Amino acid sequence: ETFTCTATGEFQGTAPACEPSPCATLGLDSSDGYSHDCSGNVNGDSCIVACADGFSAPNGTSAAAILECGASGYTGSMPTCEPTPCSSVSLPTGLDLEVNCTGLTTGESCMVSCAQGYSGAAANFTCTSLGDFSGQRPICTPQTCDDLVQGLLEGVTHDCSGVRFGSKCGTSCAAGHSLAANSALTELHCLWDAAVGQVTLQGASPVCEPDPCVDNFPSGESFQHDCAGVTTTGVCTVQCAPGYEGSSPQNLSCAASGVLEGDTPNCTARTCAARHLPGMQQGICQDLSFGDSCFTTCEDGYDASSGVQQWTCDLLPGGGGSVELQGSDPDCQPLPCLDNSPVSAQFQDNCAGVTTGSSCDVVCTSDYVGSPSNLTCGADRAFYGSLPVCQPRSDFPVPEVEDANVSNMSNATLIQEEEFVLNLTDFVLNLTDTIEVRGLLSLNVTDAEAFMNDPEALAALKDGLAAAIKVNPAYLTVTVSLTPFTVGNANSRRLASESSALYISYTVIMKKSEAAGLEANPPSATAFEAAISAAIVSKGGSLASKYSVSVMSATVFSISVVDDGNQFSGGGGGAVPDPWSCPPPPPAADAADIGMDGPAVWGAGIDPGWASLEDRSAAAAEWRTHVALERK
Repeated sequence: ETFTCTATGEFQGTAPACEPSPCATLGLDSSDGYSHDCSGNVNGDSCIVACADGFSAPNGTSAAAILECGASGYTGSMPTCEPTPCSSVSLPTGLDLEVNCTGLTTGESCMVSCAQGYSGAAANFTCTSLGDFSGQRPICTPQTCDDLVQGLLEGVTHDCSGVRFGSKCGTSCAAGHSLAANSALTELHCLWDAAVGQVTLQGASPVCEPDPCVDNFPSGESFQHDCAGVTTTGVCTVQCAPGYEGSSPQNLSCAASGVLEGDTPNCTARTCAARHLPGMQQGICQDLSFGDSCFTTCEDGYDASSGVQQWTCDLLPGGGGSVELQGSDPDCQPLPCLDNSPVSAQFQDNCAGVTTGSSCDVVCTSDYVGSPSNLTCGADRAFYGSLPVCQPRSDFPVPEVEDANVSNMSNATLIQEEEFVLNLTDFVLNLTDTIEVRGLLSLNVTDAEAFMNDPEALAALKDGLAAAIKVNPAYLTVTVSLTPFTVGNANSRRLASESSALYISYTVIMKKSEAAGLEANPPSATAFEAAISAAIVSKGGSLASKYSVSVMSATVFSISVVDDGNQFSGGGGGAVPDPWSCPPPPPAADAADIGMDGPAVWGAGIDPGWASLEDRSAAAAEWRTHVALERK
C-alpha cells in the first residue's frame, strides 16, 4: 500500500492486510512409511512427522520429528522410517505348498503355490502393517498317477488305479499266474518325475509264471484229450473216445481262471426215457445218458418213507443196446399241514389231518355270521386261502353297563360301549407251541366316533399296531371300543374317559422266538403312537388331516403258551398279570382286608386284582386301559 506525507506532517494511507503464508502440503503418506498432521499449516505453525504402522526407525534414531512451517516452507529433520519385516509364522505350511516369502517387509507381496505333485491355483500373500501376512491358503489336491506302469513283466498286475501322489500300491501276479520261486512282490510309488514333469508310478516288477489249468477238463467216457499240464494261454485238443460218435476234434484254451474254455465235440450216447411217479419231484431224472445216475426225491409236502433211491441209466438185460432208468421207486406219502390253521373263536373247521394238496372248509361259529371259505394245504405244509369275514350276530346278548361307584352322579350318563371288530386275519399260526400275546391301549383321537366308523382309518390302526409289535398284520386281531362318559358331581369318582377316547384290545399269534423279544421289551406308548401315526400318513389322501392320534397308555398284559391243550400264562415283559385270566385267590387271612369285591371298591383306591373282560362297566374299562385313578 502507498502512504503520503501530508502538510500536517503525518502519513496518510491504508495499512495492508497481511496473513501468514501457508506451507505446501507434504508429499508423504503411509505408503512412504510416514504419518503426519502437517496438512493446512501456515507460517509459524509446527507439526509432527512419525513412522507409519508397519515402519520403524533404525536402532538409536527417533521415530518422530517436529517440522516448522517458515516463509520458505517446512524446516526440520525428517525421521528415518524403514518397512518392518513380516513374520513367516503367519504363512500357511504343509507338504502340499511351495512358499517363497522370505524377507518380505511391509507392503511387499509373494505367491504361495502348490508343490510338485499337487494341483491347485496359487494365492497372493501381502505383508501387512501389523507384521504378518494376509492371504487365502491355496487348495491343493494330490495329483493322480496314470494306471500305465512302464517296465512291468507279462503276467504282472497292480492295484494302482486312482493312486495319488505320495501314496503307494502293490503289484501282484495276474489271474492264471503265480510268483516265481526267486521273485517277490513289489510296491509301486506315485512320485514326481522331473523328466516328464508329472507324477508317475515307479518301482521294480516281480516275475510271475503261468499256472497250469485245473478245471473243466473233458470228463467222462465219451472224451479223450491231451490237456494234462496245459498252462494259462495254452491250447489242447479233445475228441470223441472210442464207442461214441460225434463231431470233429476241438481245441480248448486255458483261461486265466484256470478253466479250460471252448466247445467239446458233440459225442452222443444213448439217452434213457424219464419215469414219472406220484409225489416224486419232477425234472431230476430226465435226459440221462448211458452210465449217468440220479437220486430220486419227493416233492415238498411229501415224505419218502423208503428214503432216497438211486436210479442209473443202464443197459437192458439181453443185449440189443437199449437203455432204461433202473432202480427202486421212492414211496412218497403226503404230509399233514402244520401252519396257518384257522385259530379263532370266530371259526370252526374240518382242517385237522388235511394233507398236501387237499382242502378243508372254514365257517363262522354260531355267535357270528359270514360266508364260508376254503383253505388248501400247500407244499410248504401251510394252509392258503382267505378266511371268512365273521361279524358278531346282531342278536348276540350284550351285558348292561354297571358301575357301583357312580350311584350319586347327577345328570351322569354312561353310554353302552359300541364295538367294531376288525377283520381278524387272513392267516394265523397254529404251531405245536402257540404263543398268544394280548394287550390294551387307550388312545386320544380327533373325532373318535368318525375314526371308529372309517374303514381306512381302522386299517391304518391295524397296520400301525402290527408295525409297533413287529408282526405281520395277518396275525393280529384288533377290537376297538368307543366309550364316552359324563363326569358326575364332586363326590363321585372322576372318570378319565372322554368322547375322544378309543380303547383298543389286541391279540397276536406268534412263534416263541418272536414272542421272547416282545416279552422282554414290549413297545412303549410312544412307539405305538409313532407307528399308528406313520400308518395313517402312509394311507395318503385326507386321512392324516382328519385324524390326530395320541396314545395315553399301552400295556402288554399277557403272553400265553398253548402246548398240547395246556395253557400257561404270564405277564408280558414281567410287567403285569394276564387280564384275561383270574389271579390266584389271596390267603384267607388277607382276603377280608383286601376286599376282592371288584369294581364296587375301586373308588376307594383298593387294588382288587384284574377285572374280567366280561365286566363292561365304565370303571372296568378305565382300569383295563390304564386311565383309572387307582392305577396311578
